[in-house]
Amino acid sequence: RALREGLHHDLGNMGDPRLYSVCYVGTKRLIDDYVEEVCVALQFLCRHPKSSMLPAQQLDFFKAILLSYGRPALLMSGGASLGAFHLGVVKALWEQDLLPQVVAGSSAGSIIAALLGTHTDEELPEFFDPENLNLKPWKWAGILNGLRGRGFMEQSKLRESIRYYIGDYTMQEAFERTGRSVNITVSPVKHQQKERLLSGYTSPNLMMWSAALASCAVPSIFPPVQLQQKDEKGNHAAYMPNMRWVDGSVVSDL
Repeated sequence: RALREGLHHDLGNMGDPRLYSVCYVGTKRLIDDYVEEVCVALQFLCRHPKSSMLPAQQLDFFKAILLSYGRPALLMSGGASLGAFHLGVVKALWEQDLLPQVVAGSSAGSIIAALLGTHTDEELPEFFDPENLNLKPWKWAGILNGLRGRGFMEQSKLRESIRYYIGDYTMQEAFERTGRSVNITVSPVKHQQKERLLSGYTSPNLMMWSAALASCAVPSIFPPVQLQQKDEKGNHAAYMPNMRWVDGSVVSDL
């Protein structure tokens, strides 16, 4: 019970930034000793044959710890074409085997999040070469279209580019393929609506590419997007047909 209640990130304020504002090398010895002791105790409960916990109790215990302790998540915001810099972050984490299973993205970051959600670890390296990725699908749509609220840029070129890289996976299909939980934010056009966090939990049948397209729909630059889903027959259909969505970073970002 003591171990169960002592597993959270800020026990005894060990996460307080003031603890680390004087000495910039190494960690505090007391905290280091505590973390090491916790690891030894967890290893004992997991592997020791004389542990008083039955296998079912062990499983429940570690499931509870996972929920209590939480998981790291990678959050990627917008930045237009500068969003490609997120790839450098992903590459560095991937090379160190530190890429989280939970990924969130908005605007340009949603494209990189969707790439992670639809491609396995073995498939990712091909995207780390800048020459293999085109994230500048700009095509001028004309001043009149922009003034009429249809966007100054042609959206079809952006849609084709995103679908080419992401494929026709739903949020649930992507999770089953890669094991990564992708979360994409979108903002409403109508004021009475709220922003949404789209994921395999909230919108399992939603097409991943349409979520990224909507999250990249910068107001006045691109027109609002109608989300797409895969119906029970595998056909594409409108998701919330009366709703249109724009850039995820407009209302609440991440």
